[in-house]
Amino acid sequence: CSHTRPAPRQDRRLRCPQGRQCHRQCVGRRTRPQCLGQPTAPLEYRPERFLEESIDIKGSDYRVLPFGAGRRVCPGAQLGISLVASMIGHLLHQFTWALPDGTWPEDLDMMESSGLVTFMATPLQVVAMPRLDKEELFKRVPVDMS
Repeated sequence: CSHTRPAPRQDRRLRCPQGRQCHRQCVGRRTRPQCLGQPTAPLEYRPERFLEESIDIKGSDYRVLPFGAGRRVCPGAQLGISLVASMIGHLLHQFTWALPDGTWPEDLDMMESSGLVTFMATPLQVVAMPRLDKEELFKRVPVDMS
């Protein structure tokens, strides 16, 4: 969250001198129970909360706002969403994913680390094994265009 003020002004105890850029800490907004719709535990790992109602990540739902909204929406948002979906699809298609030996799904720590970008407190370690050999992976498939 950043903004530039054309003149000195005090707003919410934040004073920005003229010509300066001021940054506010906005990390707490994404963990407020009233914003996430879960009044009990905002840091609890519950991905099913996004299945309960329709959430649009393209800017009409202000609880999940990765690319901005309105006139200031990111022009590369659709490209970014398409590239991430394509990359995940290729990774899932070309590799078999497993946990390292001796690790069980119950042992995974799903707690988040707070900051500018949210990531897992304990990094996830997985083993990626190729599903296809190179000849099969890069084989040319004839396509009938008629």
